[in-house]
Amino acid sequence: VKMLRDTGQLFKPHGRLIIGILVVEDFAAVILLSILSAMGTSGAAGVGDIGSLFGKLALFLLSSLALGALFAPRLYNFVAQFKSQETLLIVSLALCFGLALVADHLGISAAAGAFIIGTVLGDTDHSEELTRTMSPVRDIFAALFFVSIGMLIDPTLISRFIIPAIIVASVFVLGKIVADTVGTFLAGHQGKTSLRVGMGMTQSGEFSLAMVKVGVDSAVIGPFLYPVIAVTTALTSLA
Repeated sequence: VKMLRDTGQLFKPHGRLIIGILVVEDFAAVILLSILSAMGTSGAAGVGDIGSLFGKLALFLLSSLALGALFAPRLYNFVAQFKSQETLLIVSLALCFGLALVADHLGISAAAGAFIIGTVLGDTDHSEELTRTMSPVRDIFAALFFVSIGMLIDPTLISRFIIPAIIVASVFVLGKIVADTVGTFLAGHQGKTSLRVGMGMTQSGEFSLAMVKVGVDSAVIGPFLYPVIAVTTALTSLA
């Protein structure tokens, strides 16, 4: 998104399509994160467990969006009266951490709560001001996130997982180019636009790292996969 914005492509047809696909991917990632969290808690995830989880997630999503649509605009109209960036920042962080905590207690995922409150705040009349105010904090958390990712990788073992990481990255990049290009073309867009979308979607996002981290922490997947995906993320970002 930053690269699209910096190069003036964010509001062009392929830029808008990329943003749309990213949002759908984020929702899918939230669901997968919730399933992984449930598997870590219960030790298994049968059809009934997944159905129950989807029910909880749907209820949480609908209630959060409904309450947010009613509550958030009024709250920010009140906060705007103080004309204080600090107050705006504190209220935004409180909502973010609050809903993340609720989601975590429900066994869904803290990321799910944070993502949903982000969609709510992005739909308020103060969204542009919120974006400016939250940008430095977002960058700090992003830096801390990737620092924590790096700390979990043992460089002395890189020879063990560099080949699997290269294979996974190659399959991922080629698969994303083909899938997103063909999908966009089948949706009725021009070939040039479709190819631009496919070429712009080859990076593995931070949700990939979050999912693997949750999976490893809950012993759902093997710890070997974590450094493989971490290096894969770096390789796809470079690509």
